[in-house]
Amino acid sequence: MVLSRRNVFFNGGKFVDAAVLKRTLDGWYAAYHDPSYLRYDPLEFVRRMRGRENREIAGLVFSSIAYGRVEQIRASIRNILAVTGEDVFRFAVDTPPAKKVRLFAGVKHRFNIGTDFAVLLECAARAQLRYGSLETLFCEGLKQSHQTVEQALDTFALHLRALAAKTRVARSRYFDFLLPSPSSGSACKRLALFLRWMVRPDDGIDLGEWKRVSASQLVMPVDTHVAAVSRSLGITSRRTADWAMSREITSVMRTVCPHDPVKYDFSLCRTGMIDFRNITAAA
Repeated sequence: MVLSRRNVFFNGGKFVDAAVLKRTLDGWYAAYHDPSYLRYDPLEFVRRMRGRENREIAGLVFSSIAYGRVEQIRASIRNILAVTGEDVFRFAVDTPPAKKVRLFAGVKHRFNIGTDFAVLLECAARAQLRYGSLETLFCEGLKQSHQTVEQALDTFALHLRALAAKTRVARSRYFDFLLPSPSSGSACKRLALFLRWMVRPDDGIDLGEWKRVSASQLVMPVDTHVAAVSRSLGITSRRTADWAMSREITSVMRTVCPHDPVKYDFSLCRTGMIDFRNITAAA
């Protein structure tokens, strides 16, 4: 993809005028960047939480299972909350690992089982207690000179995996799927989603809980909807939703909105859901 002097993108044999792209994105943003659409999103549950500690830990866990159909994701979140209650942080801190495992025995989300959620809650709580917040842990790997959060995401995921190993609780072979890293080539859609929730200012959708990470460093969370819409716009020609696609889409979004390249993520996803799943605001 090349940006010419006329601000025209060439991608996959298709020219895309940046001004036209921005008008399209702004139109979707005006239509769909609205809290009423949170009822199709796991973020709705996190917004209900009180306090940064709760929002951090709930955000990490709920974003980690944001794969599959949205109805299934939201049902799994309700099952998790049935165990933890609304004070997820206090549950995670006060409940011993073995008891967490017992309480989550009947909970699963697709191929992740209850033990995975028990361990994720345990290692997240340990990180919060040790560092004061997940934000502080994340910033251990982040520098102001970093254009994106790529390196910090790697450090963050690997650190949480190391804490999980120290719990000495047997995890399923799919546990690491909950904490992917860019260095593996993964799009890291769910962790990128978690960062969007935490970092972007509170606008009725995102939370603005983290103040030490710049929105300009965020990377687009790429799911099937965002990937499909991005291809239709001509801003990516890649077929696989991987980290390379995330970087490609983010680089285009940065030209449209340099200080907030993931600004359009929520509205792009809603657009994709409407086009490909026929969900409407009146449903």
